[in-house]
Amino acid sequence: MKLIHGHIAGRGVKDRDGFSVIELLVIIVVLAVIAALLMPSFTKVRSASRQIGCSIQLKRIDDGLSKHAEDFDNRYVIAGGFVAWEQVDPMTRKPSWMQQVTPYVSSVEVFAGCNAYPMPSEFHYFLGARAAYIDAGQQFAAVDRQRVRFPSAFVVTGDNNFNRFDGLRATPDADKDDYTFMTQVFSQDDTHWTPQHDGMLNTAFADGHVAIFDKFDEDRITYRYESMSSY
Repeated sequence: MKLIHGHIAGRGVKDRDGFSVIELLVIIVVLAVIAALLMPSFTKVRSASRQIGCSIQLKRIDDGLSKHAEDFDNRYVIAGGFVAWEQVDPMTRKPSWMQQVTPYVSSVEVFAGCNAYPMPSEFHYFLGARAAYIDAGQQFAAVDRQRVRFPSAFVVTGDNNFNRFDGLRATPDADKDDYTFMTQVFSQDDTHWTPQHDGMLNTAFADGHVAIFDKFDEDRITYRYESMSSY
């Protein structure tokens, strides 16, 4: 090898192994900054994933309700009062609407399909029954699909954020509905928690599509048979 000023050519004056404490601290700080910058993105991705998963489950329930209507003279399932799983409502003499639609869905797990649901319950969604309730003179009734004038806007089911179905009971209600309670409110109040999908809620409609909203849209949502109307 060739010597240059007493050193072997091709080698540095002094070889070093590893990093100094200062260099390690700099690397840690840089990684922490990168992680902080990426964290909101990770959170948004996780939130979007939960929302999409929830909408898929709602679509399955919506399809199941439609199949039930095909077998029962165009009528969806009927909801009653508070009905736990495997119980029967004394007025309708039917089990919960979720149990009625079970033969038409892939599995009972679809009813617990909202990973952002903030309360302990296997039943996360409500049945849109307000139109039938009003039409029947404020009595329990099944929605008649033939009466729906605006199928792309008529609410069939959706995310529930009414906090009294499960919050005051030891047994979860498998028969959540909007007969007498507003089950979708797009802001927090005494009886509703903040909408679980970053201030938004999924809703499924009579034409089979599912959409997400951050407020009531009078041009795209109705709770009535023959008019575009709010709750």
